[in-house]
Amino acid sequence: MSDEAASQVVINGITAIMLMRHALAAQSIVGAASPLLVTAAGSSVALNVIALARIWSTKVVALVRSDASAAILTESFEGVPVVSTEKEEWRAAVAGAHGRSPSAAIDPIGGAMAPDLLGVLSDHGTLLTYGGLDPQLSQISTITLTAPSQAVKGVNAFSWITTTTPEQRVRDIADLFAIVRSAPQNFTEYSEFALADAVSALSAASASPRRGATILNFGI
Repeated sequence: MSDEAASQVVINGITAIMLMRHALAAQSIVGAASPLLVTAAGSSVALNVIALARIWSTKVVALVRSDASAAILTESFEGVPVVSTEKEEWRAAVAGAHGRSPSAAIDPIGGAMAPDLLGVLSDHGTLLTYGGLDPQLSQISTITLTAPSQAVKGVNAFSWITTTTPEQRVRDIADLFAIVRSAPQNFTEYSEFALADAVSALSAASASPRRGATILNFGI
């Protein structure tokens, strides 16, 4: 594994593993045949989630904001249904991608999109959130959760140390290597800066739109 790939997969990969673990727990309630919905599917974490789902033989549906992004992602993951929210009928496309509604949605955006994501989930489905890129508050009614017995749950990488056993962490590290081997394209798009140029690195990391990781090279 290259240093560049390792620097990207450490946090993003562990986040993906934690998300998948919670998603599979939700799937076990609904049924193993139900797919997982991955939003912001072109992001670094989402790409690792998709790669891990393929390794673990789990069905996924990728959700992106534009048809252009859908075309790019389709080239990277052959056989994975990619749906663009640019299309008015995207909700029906998500439900029909694998013949049934997703049991979990893995989402870093939140905000105005959250109620829509809950709307495409199956009964007993779970919305897993690992960020809040949309600064708007999510208008989620408790009634919309109660009737279909749905849930919203936050997930982060930092709980990996406190909630997993040493044996599980060893297996998780092996999965990180498997992600890099199976989806090398996930780690080829990045910007690298020397330590002396840290200010530019911070600017690049916060720029929008941004594709790929921003790597700070300490020159060690």
